[in-house]
Amino acid sequence: MKKTFLTMMTITLCLCSSTFADCSDDYNHFYAKVLGGAHFLHTESNGEIQPSFHPGYIVGGALGYQLCYGLNLEAEYAFRRNNMSKIHFFGQDFKNRGSFQSSSYMANLIGNLSICECFQPFLGLGIGYDVQQFHTREAGFEIVNDKKGFAWQLMLGINYPYFCNTDVALEYRFHKGPLHNFYSHAIAVSFAYKFQCF
Repeated sequence: MKKTFLTMMTITLCLCSSTFADCSDDYNHFYAKVLGGAHFLHTESNGEIQPSFHPGYIVGGALGYQLCYGLNLEAEYAFRRNNMSKIHFFGQDFKNRGSFQSSSYMANLIGNLSICECFQPFLGLGIGYDVQQFHTREAGFEIVNDKKGFAWQLMLGINYPYFCNTDVALEYRFHKGPLHNFYSHAIAVSFAYKFQCF
């Protein structure tokens, strides 16, 4: 995973530096963004225990600044939640009640690729801090796994200037927090409003 993260960071910086050669007045301003979408949680077996989850949701928001050369820097908060469908426990499946949720505090670097004036692809990466919680309980059987720590994510999407200073984007996100056998995937729609400089 660390190699994947470093590789994506290098690709993002190289693509953005080669795509934008100058810094115009269209950039250098602040923006606010909200997002929401579907969240899918993939898990791997932890010994003989592996939970499965229904599709959930992600909601969040960010404050950012558009830099030169197609780069955006933003501070983001996101909340993710999924309800558990079943748990595989030592060769048997049980339909336990349970849930996973996380709060993420991320710093993102996003590179916008100047390919088309109408649709603008982007690639991003982020690092930050996660508070992740996994709980399940049924008929005396209980698992509690809460963890806080380092998190990172990769983002890929297409941005479309909707009207005035508002953009809409469709994006995919891969997110990895401190729970080692939990992997987050999300398909989200975001709306960003660009503030005029003074």
